[in-house]
Amino acid sequence: MDNIDTSQNKSLAEMSREALWFCIHTLIAVTILALVVVTMSLTRPDPYTLAPKIVGTVLAFLVPLACVFLVAQNRQNHIARHV
Repeated sequence: MDNIDTSQNKSLAEMSREALWFCIHTLIAVTILALVVVTMSLTRPDPYTLAPKIVGTVLAFLVPLACVFLVAQNRQNHIARHV
């Protein structure tokens, strides 16, 4: 099965490894996003003010982005940039 090549000269094992890393990086990003949401809900912000909504939105975007960026820099995995 490893000697079957695709049009980009990648074996099935290499493509499977890339798909697995893509799923792992996506799972890390979603987990961190869930932690941001839980943290924001534990602080019990006032639902009628604008500031907690803006802070939550910014944190929900930047925290997973920064954490997965650090993981990608540490792993030096070229698949991570697609997440």
